[in-house]
Amino acid sequence: REVSVVIPNSVAISLIVPTYNRSELLQESVPALLHQRTDGLFEYEVIFVSNGSTDSTAQFLRAVAELNPDSLRFFEIEPTGGPSGPRNRGLCEARGDVVVILDDDVVPHDDFALQHWLFHQKHPEQRYAALGEVYVPDKLLDDPMSLFHTFPYGEVRSLDRLNFVHFWTCNVSIKRKFMLEHGMFDEYMLYFEDILVGYRLSRAGMVLQFLPEARGQHLHKLQPGQVAHKGKFTGRWLYDFVERLPVPE
Repeated sequence: REVSVVIPNSVAISLIVPTYNRSELLQESVPALLHQRTDGLFEYEVIFVSNGSTDSTAQFLRAVAELNPDSLRFFEIEPTGGPSGPRNRGLCEARGDVVVILDDDVVPHDDFALQHWLFHQKHPEQRYAALGEVYVPDKLLDDPMSLFHTFPYGEVRSLDRLNFVHFWTCNVSIKRKFMLEHGMFDEYMLYFEDILVGYRLSRAGMVLQFLPEARGQHLHKLQPGQVAHKGKFTGRWLYDFVERLPVPE
């Protein structure tokens, strides 16, 4: 079942969130997504796509969508094993000229959407994209598993221009038309799918800039028993990722 309403064409930004079995974390992220500052300058929508969730994620999001029909739209797809399928569905359903792709364990600051909107007002060209910032909050820093969820933003700050390896879909925005024409996620890939699509977008002329003002807390909760599996999983898909890149001449 899908919960969807007709949203006015004045929607400027679509926040796209793929999700799978995150009913607990969504209690924190959804209120933050629904109460974004716009300062009366633009309208936005939130699109959640459940990737075959088996917990109460779908029930929760369906109820929220029914209570907030002007703000949140909810879709369900059959499980694909990775985020590419739900992201592609969200991109196809989005009504905003700009799409922000973020993870379901990111709790955005209240000016998150506003900062992405301001960036694209300043850079209206189709090829411009923005990488926002996520961080592990203080309450999780004592957990050693948080080391697996930090991004090298220090390195990013030192660069004059970002490249395709920085197309991190935990918090990134891009023009929807440019994405539909040159991107879309490879649904075979279960990992590194974001960097792979970043490569294709870069080949099409994408200019990716760092936007540290667009921030969110990263609440990922990796368990110690999952570390070995994560390492094997990452290595397995790294091979496929490299195989899909052209050999440098």
